[in-house]
Amino acid sequence: MLTAPSRPHDPLVSRVLASFLLLTACSSIGRDTNIVDPEPLQAEPTKTAEEPSTPAVRTYPAPPGPEDPRPTNFPDLQKFELGNRLQVVVVESHDVPLVDVQLVLNVGDIHDELLAATTANLLTRGTTKRNKTEMDEQLARLGSSLAVSFGTHETTVSTVVLKPHLSEALELVGDVARNPRFEAELVDALREQQASALRQAKSSAHALGNTLLFMKLYPEGHPYGRTFIREEELEALGVQALEEFHELWYRPNNARLILSGAITLEEAKTIARKIFDDWKPRKEEFPPYPLKRFASADYQEALPSKYTIHIVDRPSASTEVLIGNLALARDDSNWEKMEIVNRIFGAGPQSRIFVDGGLRPPPSFERERANGPREHSASDAALRLILESSRASAPSTCHDTRSTIGDPGSASKRFSCDLWDLRDNRRSTHHVGSRVTRAKAVGAFHVATQTNEVDVVLESVFEQIDRIHGKLPPSVEPEVAEATIGRDPSEAEFERALREIVQALTLQIETASQVAQRVRTQLTFGLPDTYWRTYPDRLDAMQREEVKEIAKRYIHPIPVIVLVGEAQAIKQQLARVDRLRTADILVYDTNLEPMP
Repeated sequence: MLTAPSRPHDPLVSRVLASFLLLTACSSIGRDTNIVDPEPLQAEPTKTAEEPSTPAVRTYPAPPGPEDPRPTNFPDLQKFELGNRLQVVVVESHDVPLVDVQLVLNVGDIHDELLAATTANLLTRGTTKRNKTEMDEQLARLGSSLAVSFGTHETTVSTVVLKPHLSEALELVGDVARNPRFEAELVDALREQQASALRQAKSSAHALGNTLLFMKLYPEGHPYGRTFIREEELEALGVQALEEFHELWYRPNNARLILSGAITLEEAKTIARKIFDDWKPRKEEFPPYPLKRFASADYQEALPSKYTIHIVDRPSASTEVLIGNLALARDDSNWEKMEIVNRIFGAGPQSRIFVDGGLRPPPSFERERANGPREHSASDAALRLILESSRASAPSTCHDTRSTIGDPGSASKRFSCDLWDLRDNRRSTHHVGSRVTRAKAVGAFHVATQTNEVDVVLESVFEQIDRIHGKLPPSVEPEVAEATIGRDPSEAEFERALREIVQALTLQIETASQVAQRVRTQLTFGLPDTYWRTYPDRLDAMQREEVKEIAKRYIHPIPVIVLVGEAQAIKQQLARVDRLRTADILVYDTNLEPMP
């Protein structure tokens, strides 16, 4: 067993920890006169006037640098099609005697959220051949499990099984997908579960914010921008609608089978034909794909031309903040460049909005300096001392932007200083991040966080967006601004983002199941067969200037802004954000209906 290396004894940290534990104990025990005080610590010798009072500085060796990325050896895909047009993809990997099975149906939320979700849930409740107990017993004998998942575009039935049991497990997967039991009692139970899930979603700030954000990002009626399921839709849900939905979409010519692991192409052909050859395809054309109703012009018209604030009014201890805009589809040729942009901007603890660049002191910092610091608890005070002991050697120019901006060699110094500023001086959020949604149509770039200081967080994100578009706050000196914009992103940021993405990929294709997930992504979004094999080469050929231009193109200067919390308190904080003084403010209830 590996153990963590022990740390050398540090008297200062030990004393602080002892003080912290004592303070915590006292606050919980109260003023009990029967409690015996602990023996006082040995007093340290008093320094004479001649002795300089210099704090003890602890030095640490520099951490080792990152290793070179390991080569990415993504296996070849082998494909064939059955007579009923079921597509089969085989990925061989004989390291362990396991096979990952994924039967993917091309039906999901975009077709009908309620029917897709309920049908998927019914698949694990038994089939016309086996009840649920018999299914569970069979899976236990196989030493396996079976999962059904559904999402925006697809529904998947999957399992991982030892190769000797593959035929039996694959037959069970086929039975679950083809022969679900549509019984009134099961549908009634699922209807109650859906109603409970709906109530829970409407009480969740995260669910409310995400739903409203995508409603406002996309054109009206778009499948990516639907509101919550209505209660009357739940009440009307019946067996007949579910049977018709299953009959329409659960067909071999609307599906693909992915077999990844210890299996050859010939073995896959034999077993797939044995299990699925009698699955009847749909002879008629499938209904038009829901996303085809929308053209490029529709997405362009959905982009806001002025700031509009959308507030969901609900009691809350903090405010959910979401800021986003439409960006690009997953199969866009610029996707990898946008991944780099997102990694630099907001993905991870070294990203800009997490570190928060430190281009100028935030409003909260100025308010604290004018009104005095916030009150801190005993645990805050102890933690402050511990952290200060670890940063005793930090440079005195911690908040001097001239010493760090545009200096690739100072990335770690800038990170430690600004992280302290974000967590302690700003105290505005514990976590903030961005992501780009994977979509067949145009996806979204958005930032999400929770905060008690909406104005601070919005100003910080706006400054980072402005920086992408070549604008810095007036308080930044002209020569600093010019150097920053001219070297933005820095080589250090660019190289770090590239390295992190490539290294992550090598760790995400180690098992048959991980490879199957990558293959599924490739097939879902229509990516080339060589996509993952050539992925590192495309990243390696990328230039910093390309990333800069992609950031300007896909991070818009006027985003959609959604806030979930107490509307009156939020409005008071918004009044402190200069650029939002003339913004429209729209308020919604927890059904996401507009309020007067």
